[in-house]
Amino acid sequence: MLTDYMNQYYIPQAERADSVVANNYALARRIASWKKHLRREWENVNVISETQTAASYDLSTGNEFQAEVVLNIGDLRPEDIGVETIFASTDRHGALHIADVREYTPVEFADGVCKYKVSILPERTGSYQVATRVFAKNSLLPHRQDFELVRWL
Repeated sequence: MLTDYMNQYYIPQAERADSVVANNYALARRIASWKKHLRREWENVNVISETQTAASYDLSTGNEFQAEVVLNIGDLRPEDIGVETIFASTDRHGALHIADVREYTPVEFADGVCKYKVSILPERTGSYQVATRVFAKNSLLPHRQDFELVRWL
């Protein structure tokens, strides 16, 4: 059990800490600069259009859930923005539980406008509540919760 904690948590965190402080905190400065830029530009991120499969439809192979979001991202890069759809189911007590999360792929980008698309065939049948969100995205962040910018559509 201690080996599991070492391999899954302590060693990766120690390596992360070393990388953040290396070269006079170069990585920390880079992340801070990126966050400052995103916070400044986030108000300019606007939804131009959002389309998705009708609320009630039959799932089958070849009949996937299709969705598209077109965003004005201004001076940001497509890789700075993530878009994802969340599928949640309701238990017998009425509580929501996330069943699946699927991220969109940027497919077109020109003049500050980016189109993101996703095609999903859920692995489990059932009734889902579906929501889409836009969030700030950076591979340098160890966790999505490390940055607060998110917008629900």
